[in-house]
Amino acid sequence: MTPKRQRRQWQELEYRTKTVPFVRERANGLCQECTAQGCECHHIYGRDGERLNDTAYIIYLCHACHEYAQANLRATRPKHLEILQKEKDQ
Repeated sequence: MTPKRQRRQWQELEYRTKTVPFVRERANGLCQECTAQGCECHHIYGRDGERLNDTAYIIYLCHACHEYAQANLRATRPKHLEILQKEKDQ
């Protein structure tokens, strides 16, 4: 196994065991867009490299909102960044 692949496996493990639970708890288990029961993490700037676990740019969304965000990245990104900024300011 290459070092790059091994590093990614560790990043994925950290994502599942630390990042997802942290983001879920931060959002109280609710979609940060519509307040439905959330179940997915949306990476505002993608999942490449270190972005996978960068909680400053991960928002918790229900499936429907996540699908919409994925299909409309440019339109939804400013609103999602605003949600995270408000949360950070509290």
